[in-house]
Amino acid sequence: MKIATDDSGLMIEAEANAPKKALCPYCKGIVTLRSRRKSFQSGETTYYWRHQDYANPGCLARFKAVNYERRDYK
Repeated sequence: MKIATDDSGLMIEAEANAPKKALCPYCKGIVTLRSRRKSFQSGETTYYWRHQDYANPGCLARFKAVNYERRDYK
């Protein structure tokens, strides 16, 4: 997912300078910041939030994209 929240509920976008851990906006479970290369040739990196392994398997956002009402970004 591209958006997570902090303890106060402010939205955090997944990017290089984001904190390493945040909360899922749907289930409030802990998510970690991950990254991967977009392509080998370009060397660009994309960032995203992922649930911790085996945590909150019932969360809708864990396996598919879900719409989230956008509020204030941090």
